[in-house]
Amino acid sequence: MAEHKFCPQCGTKLRAAVKLCPKCGFKLVNDTTAQAKSTTQATMQQPATATPKRQTTDGDFNARLDRMMKWITNNWATTIIIVIALVAFSMMMQIFFYHAWIGLIALVAVLVWLYSFAWSNGDAPTSMEQQLRHMTKSSVSAMKTAQQNHAEQVQAQKTAAATEQATAQQATQTTTPGGANNIYVQATPQAQSNGLGTAGFVLALISLLFSWVPGVNFVVWFLGMLFSFIGLFKQPKGLAIAGFIISFIDIIIIIILITVIGSVGAGLLGAL
Repeated sequence: MAEHKFCPQCGTKLRAAVKLCPKCGFKLVNDTTAQAKSTTQATMQQPATATPKRQTTDGDFNARLDRMMKWITNNWATTIIIVIALVAFSMMMQIFFYHAWIGLIALVAVLVWLYSFAWSNGDAPTSMEQQLRHMTKSSVSAMKTAQQNHAEQVQAQKTAAATEQATAQQATQTTTPGGANNIYVQATPQAQSNGLGTAGFVLALISLLFSWVPGVNFVVWFLGMLFSFIGLFKQPKGLAIAGFIISFIDIIIIIILITVIGSVGAGLLGAL
């Protein structure tokens, strides 16, 4: 056993039996007692440190999931493009390979990618998202401007027709002798037309009639829906609304037919 030891507070050399430093008043503890106390404290703290690790892991998963949902919210235009691409990919797999479940694999892969990408790069709008929003705003502004210009032209034509009618009436009243019957000529307003709305309605009907033809039905349906949607921003919009509604009916019928054809094809291949 050592005969001397040193004070850990001031470094004074002391005898081994001393328990209180006479210079600084530091209370000295036996090494065996200190070791047993540190071992007991480590044993007591060990289960307490294991739980925060599990909580940290759970919290990390929830934080990543929240970050992914925020990314989807902040990048809504990109999300719509991804959803459309997944639906088109699933339909192509069903049409050409009769395996629509490949689209589910693609969906899982996209979700895993979003889970990692959102955590690594943040949930702020990406440059692609900003470009898509700018294109969307520009398209909507252009449609509104075209609609406003069309409305102004129609109003100007109505005003000019009313002015011409009033001028003609005044001239007739001036040249007609007293007691004679006055004849008033009323100008017939020009009927407005919505070419894109009409085209969308016709294409939607064609898609409905030929929905059983693979490939052609999808192309005609897409064009009908697109023209009907653009026609909704013009007057009159009756045929455009009808074409848009028929387009929704078309896509439901197309999906049902593709599913039935895929099931029958898979059954025939299984029988062979």
